[in-house]
Amino acid sequence: MSKQKVSGPAQKNSLFLPGFLFLASALFLVLISGKTFAENVLYENISMRLNLMKEVASYKWIHGIPIESKAREEKVLLSSIKHGLEHRIKTENITSIFVAHFEAAKEIQRCWHRNWEGEGPPAYSTDLMKNIRPRIESIGRKIIQLLPEHVANINEFLSYMEIKCLSEKAKHNIFRELANLDFYVSAFEQVKKSGILRVGTTGDYEPFSIKDATEKEPVIKGIDADLAKSLATELSVKLVFIDTTWPEIMRDLKENKFDVAMSGISITAERETLAYFSEPYHTGGKIPVSLCSKAQHYSSLKKIDQKGVRVVVNPGGTNEEFLDKNIKHAGKIIYPDNKTIFMEIIEGRADVMITDQIEASVQTEKNRALCTTQVKPLNLQKKGILIHQDKGLRNAVNKWLRSVRHSGHLEKVFRFHISAASQ
Repeated sequence: MSKQKVSGPAQKNSLFLPGFLFLASALFLVLISGKTFAENVLYENISMRLNLMKEVASYKWIHGIPIESKAREEKVLLSSIKHGLEHRIKTENITSIFVAHFEAAKEIQRCWHRNWEGEGPPAYSTDLMKNIRPRIESIGRKIIQLLPEHVANINEFLSYMEIKCLSEKAKHNIFRELANLDFYVSAFEQVKKSGILRVGTTGDYEPFSIKDATEKEPVIKGIDADLAKSLATELSVKLVFIDTTWPEIMRDLKENKFDVAMSGISITAERETLAYFSEPYHTGGKIPVSLCSKAQHYSSLKKIDQKGVRVVVNPGGTNEEFLDKNIKHAGKIIYPDNKTIFMEIIEGRADVMITDQIEASVQTEKNRALCTTQVKPLNLQKKGILIHQDKGLRNAVNKWLRSVRHSGHLEKVFRFHISAASQ
């Protein structure tokens, strides 16, 4: 029987298939090796952290410090939960993992103390606060960062756990908790099941959010601070404020540093491509502020946009966005501290600042040397709560927002803080 020559699509497919299979196999090996590498780095960091316990034990022995400190464990646990939530790791899992670490760490330290009782004290100790603890904390954050890539491999794990004074039981306790790792599937589930609402705030924008450093522990005050407390109460969760900045706020949201951001945030088309916003809870616009004695010189954008005019602006927000879009000839002065930026005008280092109408109202009341240079705002701008692209969370926020608007609480909060900030 004569052989038929294969041609056309069938021939192409027969040539293509081996190449495809080779590429697929190579890709699979790359993925597997990538997972294995991340897994090895995780185990290596766990080993590094536990190996530091001899140095911890040495410092505590020489300085007569007890091995166990529940207060310290609680502090580390709270920090670990905070960092774990950035990766959607369930709070109960991160707790179990670090409790297993605590027990292993104490076991190692006790073992070394017993050795030194019989053999004599250690010759030296590295400074715990300045040297050892920062390293432990840095490795702890790295461990949390690597957890989402973990693929349980007991033999690989044990190969990294050849640590003097660490028992087999302690090793297997740590591995068991790593193997049980689980994650929240959405932002809203995380808020409800973790019992924690993380609110990003810049803490530099009166009357919405301002960090008060006069207290023993710095606190966030303002319109959005009170509204955040109300939202947390509505959701029956604990409120935790997370520091952010105007240049970094969108990146911090993307990196899951917080669940929502509340800091007098303007709703913009660019931001809406990356996140959800709540329904607006304030409407205003941009308006120029200058010394009252010079206000007539800056009563329009045309007058402001002249060579020699110095316009000061805080970086990264809609003030800078408005300036870059509308001012082409005047000089632009970047000033990073939004809490003291108006002093640049008062002390003669800048001529004008273009900012939100509500902030201008507060600052011109506080500083009688300052005035707005025109009555009507230069644009219309609405403010909302910045939210992960999670419909469940957005719906919950909007439901709460409608209730506080309907009850009059929203208006009351605005009235109180505008009055207080103007004093």
